[in-house]
Amino acid sequence: MSKLFSALSIILLLSGVAFNQSTDAIDEQGLKLDERLSLFKPFIGPTWVGTIPGDARMGEIILKWEVILNGFAVRLERDILNSNHRLETTYHWDESSGKIAYVAISNNGYLTKGYVSGQGGGLISEGFQQGPNTMRQSRRAYRIDKEGKLYEDDQFRGSDADEWQRTHVSVFVSKSLQSSTEFPVLKGPYLGQKPPGLSPELFAPWIVSTGEDEATPVFSPDGREFFYSAKMGPEKRLTIMASKVMAETWTKPEIAPFSGKYYDAVTSISPDGISLFFNSMRPQKENEPPFEAQNIWVIEKQGNEWRNPRMLPPPVNSDARELGGFLSKDGYFYFSTSREGEISGKCRVKVVNGEFTGIESLDSLYDFSMPCFEVARDPDEKFIVFVSYDQADGYGKFDLYASFKKDDNLWTIPRNLGDRINTPANEHFPSFSPDGKYMFFVSDRITAEAQKRPDSPTNGSSDIYWVSTKILEELRPEEIR
Repeated sequence: MSKLFSALSIILLLSGVAFNQSTDAIDEQGLKLDERLSLFKPFIGPTWVGTIPGDARMGEIILKWEVILNGFAVRLERDILNSNHRLETTYHWDESSGKIAYVAISNNGYLTKGYVSGQGGGLISEGFQQGPNTMRQSRRAYRIDKEGKLYEDDQFRGSDADEWQRTHVSVFVSKSLQSSTEFPVLKGPYLGQKPPGLSPELFAPWIVSTGEDEATPVFSPDGREFFYSAKMGPEKRLTIMASKVMAETWTKPEIAPFSGKYYDAVTSISPDGISLFFNSMRPQKENEPPFEAQNIWVIEKQGNEWRNPRMLPPPVNSDARELGGFLSKDGYFYFSTSREGEISGKCRVKVVNGEFTGIESLDSLYDFSMPCFEVARDPDEKFIVFVSYDQADGYGKFDLYASFKKDDNLWTIPRNLGDRINTPANEHFPSFSPDGKYMFFVSDRITAEAQKRPDSPTNGSSDIYWVSTKILEELRPEEIR
């Protein structure tokens, strides 16, 4: 028995826990669990393995719930392997309050006491934490999703008058699930997927497109890194996912080291592969609250790692909402803004020696007499694909349109991409492969297969599709072919 568990047992005994209540046989250890602790049933048994997003140095976190004290208490052991940090929590029914109480002790001097409630099939523990130079309120929630993944949502605040501040949302899988769903060996371009033709194909089904809302696919210029955004955690917060080629094999997509704590959505990578642009609501300083609207951020590659994210300065970001963001080969940075006045909508700035200067509106350049947003240019910048909505020639609320660059640097009248691309569902977030051969986009269409299995891709959540750009060449006007 560990020293931590000995201390917790003494605390429980001193707190007057009654050990003569009715129990309910449930767990794999052959022990009986107090029926008032039944909300722990889904968590007891498996060993759960996960990581802390944005802090790869911490390594794996191991969680293990067990029935103890003849079924009148539950113990959670939480180990962070690389840091030697250990936390033990004991839960029991408290007669005086009529609630589930808990006591948590860590090996770095923290003691937390409070109560547990059940919500939506999960656990929420709230209490008061004391430690070296620390006195604060603590909230930790656990939830298991329909795929069997466990989410841990950790928050703190100084007092009742303060807002809760999230430290992380971690994702865990049981070791049995981990071994039964081994990631396939993926070699070759585009995560080893078979290239599509003139009909859109779901991109990397069950690997990237999983039925859990994925969007904004972006490949690095050399094609050896892949980023996309996915809704993660109990709050379904948009998070940047990453996969890369190591030893000529694609790694399993994981939360990017610089994402996972705030709303983040990847938008593009610069032509030289050094700068990754993304939209985020994160604060500029760690202790500040998140922004209420998205800003445009950049993170730069140093060696093999992406480091030091920073918010782009004015004139790109403002007090309004800024979205998108990609850097063209001729040194212009394109984005959208909700600010009012002469500079609004689609804009660009000139980038010279890393400085962003000379903002100008592009509404006159893209004068299409229709809403035009989420603009994507092919790598050779010969045509654009964008999203518009509620058009007379549309197939759904949001459709994809294409326009082609003419010799006078103006653009052709947009053409709907047709029913091979657009559907009664929503199609948006277009982007292109580094070689310009394929177009990626996002759709929330529903298929007959997904109706039989609601947790599969094409179930009405956003999935990533790709198609040959030859389909766009078919739309090019005769006079500029």
